[in-house]
Amino acid sequence: TFKYSYQFDGQGAELTVIDDLEDGAVKTYKDELLLTSMAKETSVLSSYSYSSGKVSEVKVTRLGRPIHVYSYAYAAGSTIVTDETGVVRTYGANKKLARLDLRLIIPVGKLAIALFFDARLPLQALIGQVGHHQGAAVVPLPHPSGASTWHMQPANQALIAQAIEHLRQVRQQEQL
Repeated sequence: TFKYSYQFDGQGAELTVIDDLEDGAVKTYKDELLLTSMAKETSVLSSYSYSSGKVSEVKVTRLGRPIHVYSYAYAAGSTIVTDETGVVRTYGANKKLARLDLRLIIPVGKLAIALFFDARLPLQALIGQVGHHQGAAVVPLPHPSGASTWHMQPANQALIAQAIEHLRQVRQQEQL
């Protein structure tokens, strides 16, 4: 169910406000372009900017505080979205994620680490190392679970400190 209302902006242009009662969002349109979308339950506001009729930027805020900024570009039928951290997502013409370009991956725990490293290797051989996957640095960390005492052993704490230093270096190099 929707509630429609109409307002005018400072230049006298008509704005259409649609309150989606089922979705819990209020959306404002001008000339058929979405300007804002406010999630009433969370107070998250997405504000849209356009260039040549296509989205060029989306700013996401909550209670006036910035959360995310997404920049949009278009090439060969694909939409390329870059966030404020530099992560690039490419969506194909079918609107499905076609490529995700990360600069840093931090797998936490053996199951996640096994996605990028040989699962047969012990944590002592992996923590404190930097791997690479599709152009991204991969810095594994142990799971912080209280069920394991691995992270409490001094030699392993040194490996964790080494991994944290690698994270600091990668973040600095990549300007993350």
